[in-house]
Amino acid sequence: MKKSMILFPVLILLMFFMSDILHAGSDKKFSYMPEKPVPGSEITIIYNTNGTEFANSRDIKVLVYEYGINLNSSNEYILKEKAGIWQTKFNVSDTTKGIILQFASGDKKDNNDKKGYVIHLYDKNGNFIPGTKAGLAFMIIYMGDLTGIDIDKGEALKLFHDEFNSNPSVKNDYLNSYFASIIQADKDKAKDLILQELQDNYPDPVKLNEVQLGTVINWYTRLRLLDKADPYKKQMLEKYPKGSYAQSLKYSEYKTIKDPDSKKSLIEMFMKDFPGSEYLYYMKNILVGDYAKSGQFDKAKDYLEKHFIDAKAIQYNSLARIINEKNGDLQTALVLAKKGVDLARIELNEDSNKREVDQTPSEFKLDNEHNLAKVLDTYGSIELKLGNKEDGLKAMSEAVNLSEKKDSEINEKYAGTLIANEKYNQAKSELENFIATGNSSPAMKEMLKLAYLKSKGSENNFDSYFEKIYSKAKQKRTEELKKEMINVPAPAFSLTDLDGKIVTLAELKGKIVIIDLWATWCGPCLASFPGMKIAVGKYSADPNVKFLFVNTWERVENVKQNAVDFIKKNSYPFHVLLDDKNEVVSSYQVSGIPTKFIIDRQGNIRFKSVGFDGTADQLADELSLMISILK
Repeated sequence: MKKSMILFPVLILLMFFMSDILHAGSDKKFSYMPEKPVPGSEITIIYNTNGTEFANSRDIKVLVYEYGINLNSSNEYILKEKAGIWQTKFNVSDTTKGIILQFASGDKKDNNDKKGYVIHLYDKNGNFIPGTKAGLAFMIIYMGDLTGIDIDKGEALKLFHDEFNSNPSVKNDYLNSYFASIIQADKDKAKDLILQELQDNYPDPVKLNEVQLGTVINWYTRLRLLDKADPYKKQMLEKYPKGSYAQSLKYSEYKTIKDPDSKKSLIEMFMKDFPGSEYLYYMKNILVGDYAKSGQFDKAKDYLEKHFIDAKAIQYNSLARIINEKNGDLQTALVLAKKGVDLARIELNEDSNKREVDQTPSEFKLDNEHNLAKVLDTYGSIELKLGNKEDGLKAMSEAVNLSEKKDSEINEKYAGTLIANEKYNQAKSELENFIATGNSSPAMKEMLKLAYLKSKGSENNFDSYFEKIYSKAKQKRTEELKKEMINVPAPAFSLTDLDGKIVTLAELKGKIVIIDLWATWCGPCLASFPGMKIAVGKYSADPNVKFLFVNTWERVENVKQNAVDFIKKNSYPFHVLLDDKNEVVSSYQVSGIPTKFIIDRQGNIRFKSVGFDGTADQLADELSLMISILK
C-alpha cells in the first residue's frame, strides 16, 4: 500500500500543558519568548536537539499552525543553529488565539510525542485570551492529522468546559465542534446533553441569526429529530431566502439529477437566484464530468472552455484523461492535456499566498509539482497512444522526476513508455528501483519480465531474480511497520451482524482481528473494498485471522437493510457488524473513515490505518505484512 495510508497511535490520553509549563520545559527541549505572548506579537522559538534524534540534523524547520475559531494559517520557518540550540522568530497574526508547532528535518518530525508543542496566547493583562482553549479543542477534533497531535475528544471536551466556564460568550463560536466532542467523549448521554443545550440556548427560531439557525438545523437533523428541525428550517428560508441553507438545498437537488442537460438548465437558474455562490464551481465541475462520462466530449470541452473563468490544470487533465480512457478523439484529448500542462506550469510559479489555509509554502509547491506531474502523465500517455513515442517519453520523464518516483501509477506509465521506446536496459533498472522501494504496481512484474528478456535474451532465473528484488520492498516496509506499532487495549464491543447474531470482541481473543470501520456513502471506504476482498480471500481458510467490517455513521433510516442491499449488490464476502448507535466508532475515537484497526491475539491494538490512497494489491499486501508481524 502507498505510504499515504498513515499508521499512528490511538487511544493515548493527551496531556496539553499550560503555556508557562511548556515554556519552562522539564528537559528544556523546547521553549519560547515572551513567556506570555499576545496576538500580533513576535515569538522566538528555541529548540534544543542535544540528545535527540535531531542531534545530527543539518536543517530543521518548524511547522506553525495558528488557530482562532478555525485554522487560521499554516506556515514554516527555518531554524538557525548554534551549539545544538536552534532558534527562529515569527510574527503572530492579530486574529490568532493559539499555536500548535511541530519540528521537521527531512522525513523526521517531532510533535512532542503527539501532544503537539502548544503555545496559548494572552491578553495584555497576562490572562488567557478568550478562545485559546476552545480553539485548541477544535484543533484536536478536526486538525489532528494535519498537526500531528492525537485526536482525543475527551481532552477536547475538558478544554471546552474550561473555556466556557471562564468565557461563556465564546460558546456560540464553537458549538459544532463542542457537540462533536460530546458525542465522542460521552456517547451514552450525548443525545440528551446536546438536546438540552439546543433547547436551553436556542428555543425560539425567530431570534436566531443565520449561523445559529444553521447550527440548530444541523444538529437536530444529525440527532434524527426532524420534527424539531422543521420550524428552524422554515425560519431560515423565510429570513434568508438567498442564504447558504437555501443554496445547499438546491445543490442537493442538483446532485440527484441524472441528465447532464437538465443539470445545465438548473445551473443557469441557480446562477440567477444565487449569483456568486461557492456552489457554482462544484456544480459546473460535476457537469463537465457528467458530460464526459456519458461520452458527450464536445459538450464537456465547450462548457469547460466557456463557463470557467479560472479553470485549473487539474480540470483540463480530468477531461483529457476521461477522453483518453474512453478512446475518444485523441487529438482533442491532446489539446486539452496540453492546455492543462501550460496551466500547471503557471500554477507552479504562483505566489504561495494563494495556497489553502492548511498548506505550508513547501506543501503548496509540492502539490503544484504533483499536479504538473499528473497532467504530464496524461499528456505523455496520449502522445504515446498517437504513436509519438519520443514526445511521450519526454513528458513521462519529467512527470516521474516531479513525483520523485514515488507515484506508482506514474512510475508504471513511465516504465511502459521506456519499453515502447525499446529502452529495455533503462526500463529494467527503473523497474528494479520501483519494486525494491515499494513504489510499484502489480503490472510491473510482467513489465520487468519483458525488459529482463529483452536485455538478457532469456527468462532463465527470472523468478529468483524478481523475488530477491521484491523481498527488499517487503523487508523495508516491514521495518517501517514495526517502528509504527502501538500497543493499547482494544475497547470491548458487542454488535449484531446482518444475520442477527451478536458478535463480541472478547470471543475473538486468541485471533488476529482486523476491524474496518466504513459507511456506504464513504468513497474511500468503497475504493478500498477490492483490496479488502483480496485480503479476506487470502485468509479465508485461516482460523486465526478474523475480518470484521463495522458499518457506522450511516445517514439512512434502515441501517441494516441499507448494508444488506450494498453487500448483496457487490457480492462482498464480508462479515458486517452494525454500529447503528455509533458506539464503536466513538469508543475507538475515530475521526474519519475508512479506519482500520489490527488487533493482536491478546486483544491489543497494534496498528491503525486511516484513509485509502493506493491500489487493491497494495492494500492486501500491507495487511498481510501486518498480520505476519503479529503471528
